[in-house]
Amino acid sequence: MHIQLIQVPYDSAQRDVRMGHGPEYFVQQGAAETLRAHGWTVDVESIEAQRPFHAEIYTAFELDRQLAQRVRAVKESGAFPLVLSGNCNSSYAEPNGLFIDEMEQAISIIAQQFEIAAAAFTAYDPSCDPEGNILRAGLRLMEHVVGEVEANVQNAS
Repeated sequence: MHIQLIQVPYDSAQRDVRMGHGPEYFVQQGAAETLRAHGWTVDVESIEAQRPFHAEIYTAFELDRQLAQRVRAVKESGAFPLVLSGNCNSSYAEPNGLFIDEMEQAISIIAQQFEIAAAAFTAYDPSCDPEGNILRAGLRLMEHVVGEVEANVQNAS
């Protein structure tokens, strides 16, 4: 399976500031290698704001528009888009209050009923999580989501 790991390293229109540092941190801490260890092909890219002056709302819409275009293109190429965002602005859902095992169960149930077309993770800055709990949970969930997608692709073949 081919995974396109798409980073959106922005928080409040600022690149690599506060939570915007999270996507690169996840990559530096082995996000791609964790997925490659399962035999998956992983390419990493980053969505970048195009205007020199970053107004928060304008930049958020600009980044979301670019991200939507990339996710669509990646899906059309047959790869799986996996998004690491520094801000929940580009996330589609927020799984509040669930333990990791419960989140994995929910993902498995969803994957049985629906095709998972893409996944987005808010990758927080390490200063928000000095013990690395968010990183470990995020990497574990990334593995689980991609595993479910791969299983569904194999079952459909």
